[in-house]
Amino acid sequence: MAEHYKEYKNKEWFEDLLDKYCQGEIIIGYVYADANTEFDKLTELIGPYNERIPGTIRGDLALNNRENSIHSAKTLEESEEQSRIWFNEN
Repeated sequence: MAEHYKEYKNKEWFEDLLDKYCQGEIIIGYVYADANTEFDKLTELIGPYNERIPGTIRGDLALNNRENSIHSAKTLEESEEQSRIWFNEN
């Protein structure tokens, strides 16, 4: 988890972030992304991270804006990096 959120490592709330996201079970699913992936369409399906819009995964299933039940990369590069972290791909 620390590797996934490494961009926030120097924030005073970093440890709290890790504690929060390491509570309970983590279920990881993976949708293959390539150069043809339309990340904006994926975001429409999932919903924005900071708002609960009915009809989206976050809007219908999130507990609140911070506990939003799903994560998605925003770019192919981010997807590749996160895949490497979570699935130990080289």
